[in-house]
Amino acid sequence: MLEPEEFSGYWADVSAVVRAMEQVYKACHLNFSMLGSAMPHVHTHVVPRYVDDERPGLPIDPVGPTIGEDELARQVEQLRAAIAV
Repeated sequence: MLEPEEFSGYWADVSAVVRAMEQVYKACHLNFSMLGSAMPHVHTHVVPRYVDDERPGLPIDPVGPTIGEDELARQVEQLRAAIAV
């Protein structure tokens, strides 16, 4: 269990990621999934969803789309820049 200060810091970090993802991916909404049952930890998946989503109204595809290393690096840099603002 996170202490109150850790919990606040965690959600501040998640909020920063959400703002960056909104800016970079321009999704119609984001899905959140909180996990942490395998060992004492917590992590949150933030997944962009789009109007033309192949699975509207359904959970996210656990495999998801694949992208090349160059595209991944480009997206990481965009997200880092958006978080730094």
